[in-house]
Amino acid sequence: MRNETRAETVESPSLCVYSRLEDAREAWRALYDAAPVSPYQHYDYVRLWFDSFGAELEPRIVVASDDAGLPVALLPLAVRRTLGLRIAESPAAARATSTSPSYGQERRRSISALC
Repeated sequence: MRNETRAETVESPSLCVYSRLEDAREAWRALYDAAPVSPYQHYDYVRLWFDSFGAELEPRIVVASDDAGLPVALLPLAVRRTLGLRIAESPAAARATSTSPSYGQERRRSISALC
């Protein structure tokens, strides 16, 4: 069995975590416009959800970008405190039918480099 290093053959995307929804808005809208999956993944839906139900939650938006700085994936999270623990989960997980991450269809290879 050969020992191969993937680092030589894959792109190295970067991750950025935002604590304000507005800071991820541009990347979020670009990804949604490129590959709309569900209205529950739209920036405006999640923003309105936080405004209405997320007063005690902290938003965290994880954006993965490729080497050129273009967003390839986005995962919105809501952080809550329970029994002294901080738990990150999908916003509206109990109410929405699709809370999976958003990603651009043409950039799947960049996403696989995250694994």
